[in-house]
Amino acid sequence: MSETLNFITQELEKWQQQTSDFHRGITVYLFTDVRREWGDAIFEAVDEAFRVRKTWDSQARTLSLKLPTQGHDIAQKWVINSVVDWKDDEIISKAEWRGLQIGFGTTLKLPTSPFPKFRKEPDIYIRPYDSDFLPPIAFEVGWSETAPRLKDDVRILLEGGDGHIRVVIVIDWCLQKDGLTVTGKVDLWKRGLDGLPIHEQSEDIYPAPRLLRGQSQRLGVTLDDLFLTTLRANQDPTTVVYFDVGQLREVADKVFKKLNLKTA
Repeated sequence: MSETLNFITQELEKWQQQTSDFHRGITVYLFTDVRREWGDAIFEAVDEAFRVRKTWDSQARTLSLKLPTQGHDIAQKWVINSVVDWKDDEIISKAEWRGLQIGFGTTLKLPTSPFPKFRKEPDIYIRPYDSDFLPPIAFEVGWSETAPRLKDDVRILLEGGDGHIRVVIVIDWCLQKDGLTVTGKVDLWKRGLDGLPIHEQSEDIYPAPRLLRGQSQRLGVTLDDLFLTTLRANQDPTTVVYFDVGQLREVADKVFKKLNLKTA
């Protein structure tokens, strides 16, 4: 195992040295044919040495490592702002707001079939502090070259979450051939009654669509999805809270401008 770990460590050190610019560098590194009995130990060793998001796939014997970028910072700001808005709009109480945990890159163990011994670090998640379950809402962020991996992330989280992970929201940025223009979209996936992912909604971030007066782009989840068994008795579980895509675009505009990137 030591030779494999040394190889991975050396490759990651070179990767981080070369990736000085997040939108032009490689943001995902995939190691294949990792022996199953070594997976957990290598996962822990990488966790101690590098600031990367990790997924250990015990079935495919792959270790996927994702370098967090400013694209992830955009998503984090958006999620935090959205949850604050729910409180300010009095959809949830101050106590409920304080009872929500927003996490970044925390390791989740997915012990249930069909993903035994899977370990996954979603980019962002929301979970009630009082819940002992996996987080019901998760977010993944990536660039266009990582789109197939993002779909795998959705499948792993929704199928492997034992019914506790109900919603995965995916933000997919794309740098165009000119190296200066960014497009993007955001997708919402839910866990179906059969346990399989259902693609429920897709919204363009860039280029921004033309909306009629009164229209908005929003991704909705119910309070039941959000709070699971911790929902207060006086709350309607079918009440919907929203993530506003326009607000996501506002955050992204500021970040991409600082990076001298144009938006489509």
